[in-house]
Amino acid sequence: MSNGNAPTSAPNEGDKKGASDEKGSAVIKAAVISAIASIIVGTVAAWATINSSGNRIQTLNAGIASAQQTLDKITIPPGTIIAYGGLLEPEKKARLEKDGWLVCDGDKVSKTNYWRLYERIGDFWGPGNHLDKFSLPNLQGMFLRGVDPSGTNDFDYQARTNWQGQLVGGVVGSLQADQLKNHRHKILGKALNADKLYGAVQTIDQKFENNFAFTEIDGGGNETRPKNAYVYFIIKY
Repeated sequence: MSNGNAPTSAPNEGDKKGASDEKGSAVIKAAVISAIASIIVGTVAAWATINSSGNRIQTLNAGIASAQQTLDKITIPPGTIIAYGGLLEPEKKARLEKDGWLVCDGDKVSKTNYWRLYERIGDFWGPGNHLDKFSLPNLQGMFLRGVDPSGTNDFDYQARTNWQGQLVGGVVGSLQADQLKNHRHKILGKALNADKLYGAVQTIDQKFENNFAFTEIDGGGNETRPKNAYVYFIIKY
């Protein structure tokens, strides 16, 4: 007796083999795609790591340079003046400034930009512009002398002036004009008298009983100075 259902035939070996081949190809294709994706992801990650490392190295180097500049500025007190034996073309002057040094040429600079220096030297070296700028020391053609507030070696320390010519005494930044120390020269000569054409040799310290004439002869240069060599003075800010 028939159950009313259509008869079905069992799959043959060919159909089984085709289905198996298709399934195998799909698995292989998926594996290849997965491998390619892994390679792409790995490559991107590798480049990201390299770039990140490069950025970290650059950041580290910049940090080291910045720390070194900060350390230099900290270890050398602002206001320190030293002699500089190099040239000062604009680019070299800019490099000096980048390294934390300004030339002692009397220039007026910003109190805001160079506040550490202004905090140390104030208006000792000039009034600036009386507003937002202060004066750098002007040491062009000048010798430096250590402050002697008790006058141990600078006997005229109380007569020192500021850059405006006002009396300030023995303070840093004060000026002193050039001067020759008090001294005496002995001059020899012969006095004329009624009896002899030439009398006895006498000195300027002796009393002359007869008329005596001196002839003044100028000698020397424009200033009294020791041997010297030119340098620039620079100040730490």
